[in-house]
Amino acid sequence: MQDVADILGMTKPGVYKWLKEGVIPAYKIGSTWLILRDELKETLRAGADVKQSEET
Repeated sequence: MQDVADILGMTKPGVYKWLKEGVIPAYKIGSTWLILRDELKETLRAGADVKQSEET
């Protein structure tokens, strides 16, 4: 997970938040997240539209 955080310039908690929100393409198997390198690269190339949560 640290590798993904480094690539994205984020913290690990931020990566987990994006995983749960579906921003980062991944698969959850039990308690383990599986992030496929090629899918992550394609998402980055496509400029994934990040959903902004409303805070009021």
